[in-house]
Amino acid sequence: MGLDVTLMPLNKILGDPKRASEHAAFLKVTGLVVPSGNDQNFGYTEQVGPYAIFHHLWRYAANIEMNNKPPDEPGTHPLDDLYYQQAMAKPQTRFDHLLRHSDDYGYYYPVDFDRPLEIIADAESGGFLKKLFGSSKPDLKPVSFGSAIRLQKELLEINEFLKVPVRDEAPSQTYEDGIHGDEWGDEKWTWTVLYFMSRKAIEHGQIVVFE
Repeated sequence: MGLDVTLMPLNKILGDPKRASEHAAFLKVTGLVVPSGNDQNFGYTEQVGPYAIFHHLWRYAANIEMNNKPPDEPGTHPLDDLYYQQAMAKPQTRFDHLLRHSDDYGYYYPVDFDRPLEIIADAESGGFLKKLFGSSKPDLKPVSFGSAIRLQKELLEINEFLKVPVRDEAPSQTYEDGIHGDEWGDEKWTWTVLYFMSRKAIEHGQIVVFE
């Protein structure tokens, strides 16, 4: 099990009944207007890997949040990190679109909004339930929605410390040429995938999908 990150045009989202229902719920809750974007499927998809690899970037960001500096060294159990736990106990952080978005399912939209949302879309009735952290229908799983614009800004702030080479190339190329063998390789790989996908989402008016 691991996290796959894919860039999808809006027409592909709307062509899937479940995703279309979740999209409609997001629009209904937020009142936002999403650009139609480029209809071309560019085939951008990457596997971050096991969830623990993704969690290493959570830990890195949380340490910056709490200490204004990254961890002294890589950690083996990211979610056991004290500063990660302290950051998540705060009502708000400067990295919410990274830290408070699901690590296994959800979306990042190429629009700007303040905080990530958890929304339950009831596909059977066509309705929706909005929640920040709770639900009156526990049998339905909430879906995470974040802003690709805010995520990109958060990633750039993290990169003031992480120092990933920013290149206009596929993440796998950056890994091979720029970060392979680095002691912060897990953090840098996750960062590279998220930054590439958020940048392309903004550029093409498309949606980043976690699955």
